[in-house]
Amino acid sequence: MKTLYSIALSVLTATGSLHADSNTPAKDTIWSQSWAEGGDASRSCYHFIGRQGNAVRVKILYVAAYSHEASGTDYFIEGSSIRVDKIRGAKAKEAQQIEGKDDGITVTATYSLTTKSAQDALISSLGNEQLNMAQRLDLSELITILKDCVPAKNEEAEAAGAEQPATRPESKPEGSGKPQPESEGRSR
Repeated sequence: MKTLYSIALSVLTATGSLHADSNTPAKDTIWSQSWAEGGDASRSCYHFIGRQGNAVRVKILYVAAYSHEASGTDYFIEGSSIRVDKIRGAKAKEAQQIEGKDDGITVTATYSLTTKSAQDALISSLGNEQLNMAQRLDLSELITILKDCVPAKNEEAEAAGAEQPATRPESKPEGSGKPQPESEGRSR
């Protein structure tokens, strides 16, 4: 079983941008992957992935179109722990923030999730053993970003997948399609 840390490391080693709508980070930042998504008319979303010390850092920044204020989540994944910072950005620094700089960014809340091994569940550092809904949403967003960024499968994995037989749907509406040969044999 791969850990989030090993998946995040594989994203870092991918060459070039993994997304067509790429956002170019400032040269003096840590980001090796960056891209923008339009979102909707009210906001844009910027994603950044890079290495900071031993940690893989993933930052998701939403910028409101009408106010130019930024908010988002900054993840620091290292080994079996994830530190999650909720962030807010000053609107005067929007241009620097969408280049990946931390100018005008403040941390409004922080928590950590840890596990003893790759097979154990993540546990909040806040003392409760189960994740609350906000923590689950943060983790879901991180997993979605990393899942979408994992480099293409290797040839062996693709070949193994191609050997699996095709299956037909379990249920079909009555009267559609031809009867199966097996059912024809029974009716005679």
